[in-house]
Amino acid sequence: VLITTGHQEYTPDDNQQGTSLSAAIKALTDNNYNVMIYNTSTGTATQASSATSGTATTPVPVTLDPNNDILLIAGPRGKFSDDEKTRITNFLKQGGKALIAYDIAGNQDATQATNVNDLLADWKVSFARGIIIEGDQDKRAQESATYLVPTIDTGNDITANLTGQNVFILNSTAINKDAAITATFTQLLSTSENSYLKTTIPPATAEYGKDVRGPLVVAASVEQQATMAAPTVTATTTVTPSVTISGTTAAATAAPTATPSTPSGTPLNTRIVLLGSPTAISDAVLSSQIGDYNFFFNAMNYLNETGSDIVISDRTPTTTPFPVSASQSSVAFWSSFLGLPVVILLIGLAAWWRRR
Repeated sequence: VLITTGHQEYTPDDNQQGTSLSAAIKALTDNNYNVMIYNTSTGTATQASSATSGTATTPVPVTLDPNNDILLIAGPRGKFSDDEKTRITNFLKQGGKALIAYDIAGNQDATQATNVNDLLADWKVSFARGIIIEGDQDKRAQESATYLVPTIDTGNDITANLTGQNVFILNSTAINKDAAITATFTQLLSTSENSYLKTTIPPATAEYGKDVRGPLVVAASVEQQATMAAPTVTATTTVTPSVTISGTTAAATAAPTATPSTPSGTPLNTRIVLLGSPTAISDAVLSSQIGDYNFFFNAMNYLNETGSDIVISDRTPTTTPFPVSASQSSVAFWSSFLGLPVVILLIGLAAWWRRR
């Protein structure tokens, strides 16, 4: 997993705002993913563990391999250069995989906004310019119209086992698909019919159109057969898998092996998972919400094309907030404010009547 940097993305370093990816990095490394911080401008990377620990390491050149690499682009605010766009789009055309999240909070100025949509043009999908306002009180959390609890569309590999769970996402935009799309577009998370995309975000300019009514797509996957041949490169790699036996994790060693990056006769599919906001995979949410944690890992396993091969160990969150909708709050208030006293009064009346 290569986490991109250089465009003001969410950082690997833990911060007080929770707009970081340290929880995601720990979850990935705990589940045997090799995580690196990737500078798309220089084409070099460092181990994520060195970034989170503050230990500096020498960047090493990285050639994007569509068979083994997954790009994680979390909330870019800066623009990608032409060279970066070419490197990333060629990787995806060769059957590469990526999880891309848009950060509307850092892209309010259209003249300075990221050009991440340029990376998606070949697949006829894009992130909208605006922020989703949820009007359905049962589909938002903490009484905030921008703190979404979207509907989970469970008819796909990523969300099939999320029945009964909630995925939370804050300050999200919508995901659009072109009418001429040929790739397989799968809706993962969506808002209610009472939601709308507010396009007149500050600073409002003439380029913004009218607000768009819901339901709106908050997360989606795009898949299409590779349109460009992947380079054949033979690389020598040393694999050190971890083996879990009776709850004890031990390192198993393997000799260096020469592996061709493009297996003969194996067609590759481009796979992209899109998120309307990086908050769903940020420390603030991922470390406390099990639904977001499972959604993130299902998405990574989908991109890795392993399905259930990677076992996710049981996890106990340090905190478990319980967002309450307006209707649930009303029921709780009136049942405790009136319900309990009424029950006690009735019991007292019954006892008085019997004694009388």
